[in-house]
Amino acid sequence: MNQLEPSCLVAAAALVRELDSFAARAGVSGDRPAYEALDGLPEPVREFLGKAREDQFLQQILKAAGQVALGAPEGKGGCMPAEDKRLRLHSLFEQIRLPDADGKRRKSEKAKFGYGLAPMSGSAIFPKPLPQAESGGDSEAASQYRRLWDCLASAESGLGAIPASHRSNLPLWLDHFESLWLTCAWSIPLSQARSEISLYDYSRVAAAAAAALWRWHQETGRCGEADLEALASGKDAGEKKFLLIQGDFFGIQEFIFAQGSQTNKKSAKLLRGRSFYVSLVTELAALRLLEETGLPSTSIVLNAAGKFLIVAPNTDSVKSAVEKVRGLVDDWFIKNTLGLSGLGIVTQEASQSDFMEGGKHYANLLANLFRQQDLLKLHKFRLNRRETAKLAVDYSDGVDPYDRRQPNGAAVIADQIKLGELLTRENRILVLKSAEGLRDGISACRQPIFGYQVAFTDSQEASGAFGKLAQSGQMLRCWDFALPQTGDEVLFHGYARRNINGFVPRFDSDAEGRLGRFEGAEGDRGQGQIKAFEFLARQDRTDEGVGMVAIAAVKGDVDNLGLIFQHGLANPAENRHSSFAKTACLSRQLNAFFSVYLPALCEKHQMYTVFAGGDDFFLIGPWHSAQEFALELESEFVRYVSNPEVHFSAGIAATKPACPPPTLSHMA
Repeated sequence: MNQLEPSCLVAAAALVRELDSFAARAGVSGDRPAYEALDGLPEPVREFLGKAREDQFLQQILKAAGQVALGAPEGKGGCMPAEDKRLRLHSLFEQIRLPDADGKRRKSEKAKFGYGLAPMSGSAIFPKPLPQAESGGDSEAASQYRRLWDCLASAESGLGAIPASHRSNLPLWLDHFESLWLTCAWSIPLSQARSEISLYDYSRVAAAAAAALWRWHQETGRCGEADLEALASGKDAGEKKFLLIQGDFFGIQEFIFAQGSQTNKKSAKLLRGRSFYVSLVTELAALRLLEETGLPSTSIVLNAAGKFLIVAPNTDSVKSAVEKVRGLVDDWFIKNTLGLSGLGIVTQEASQSDFMEGGKHYANLLANLFRQQDLLKLHKFRLNRRETAKLAVDYSDGVDPYDRRQPNGAAVIADQIKLGELLTRENRILVLKSAEGLRDGISACRQPIFGYQVAFTDSQEASGAFGKLAQSGQMLRCWDFALPQTGDEVLFHGYARRNINGFVPRFDSDAEGRLGRFEGAEGDRGQGQIKAFEFLARQDRTDEGVGMVAIAAVKGDVDNLGLIFQHGLANPAENRHSSFAKTACLSRQLNAFFSVYLPALCEKHQMYTVFAGGDDFFLIGPWHSAQEFALELESEFVRYVSNPEVHFSAGIAATKPACPPPTLSHMA
């Protein structure tokens, strides 16, 4: 067994450590452990969970990992009691307080908003007034917990929905299970004292810390009685056992808005494809780090807006692996983007004490990572270490018509256009070690990314048919990115979930395409056809064709985001501190607004997504609808965060549909 599989088992044990309490709240408690009531668990996971209960060293690892997640001993509110079913998850956004010029913060108030107990969906992620969220009494709460449990245990839509062939591939299965766990546990409050932290966010960070901590002790040989005692007593809490690995895609705007002589002819596909390509490259860089370090998918605790953060063991083998991946990533970007974009990877050693509340250690960890990324951008690609400064690029056939910086026929440009097409009709992404074993008719990218082959399928039958690829380890990931059909649709469909705001306006019927408002626009306008910018520019005219022909861009981002993450979650004057779990929760919730909820708003106003996720957005739509969209976006964001100190800034620019997207972006 390699290091990856046992690391997956440790992470799985950390994820479901509070499963018994979850089951008790749902009324499923009994004489046996809760995991035994779950059909569909891989047998190695089931066996490991049984042994883990008797393994004192592993229990101390899990306990220490929980403390890392909370920033405090678990006795101070970290354990999840089975009672108090009426407790609801409180809004973390509501707690944010930013210091003014004098360093003073607005006084905290008693929580007013919370979340209902429901599986994750576009409508469920909005907080409600606490009296409304807590209504119904214990019996209603018990039935809501039972619904969450059934969501987890269901043979049709829960554990049983994960393809059987994927259960023999532990890293692949764990990636699927983590998305299911998010769906079921995101709204469950951890405890009365930690009511702003969900069971999911706590257990996800604890799983990352547990895998790293267990691996550190295994690789350093520190597994004896003395080491157990030091771990239990906290004597070694100051030892640098963790290595934080942060990745950051830089040059995103330049990458997305690269110009060529024919760019405007396929501007919609290019923008859509390039925006997704940023997310895909970031995901695969993180995956390459996980593969080289032997860590599971749960070791990624932050992943949004072209950035990720991995928790790894601080060992020589991991540091060597990071250096190897740095070189691989740099070489890929120099070859495929000519060094105009890149992905910086920095590391930061950390101890268990660095995550504890009551001091500035955790804030310093975050600040050091941000500082290293800023410094790295000043010496991108470490060119002084390269043997030659000459780029191996051949312009003998001219330049690419869609990116004048690239040679004609560049595979990476062709892939971006292809992705722009596939995102509108496919539902799942396959990440493979190679193209070997792919069936005819499966759409695949020409250019491997960091050694991985990327392919797309449109149905469960197609993706589930690759059982041999999953069982052999050839298939590393299978991600579902299908847009929900309704706001209440549960977001798990048997596969690891990646929320991509890929909505594009389409003609509802042939009759709509024949309306007079679209007169003068060229292109396909039958039922299901994508509305090109020429059609969107006419969307707000009357059916008789009266009105202005124009599109508008809405572009913006969340204000003071760095300040919020570094200082907004803590208030020393009130003895309130930030923590790893809070940071992960805030990042996930902020990203969810733009990637989970926003597609429904885009559909309502016929807005075309260029990019939306993390903390920023850029959308294009009909000129008048875009203004209505911007107003509703603001009001919905206010409802989502329930805090006047958390807001975004945005600009709107209207122009003719032939305006180049980079110009439109600059105008907005």
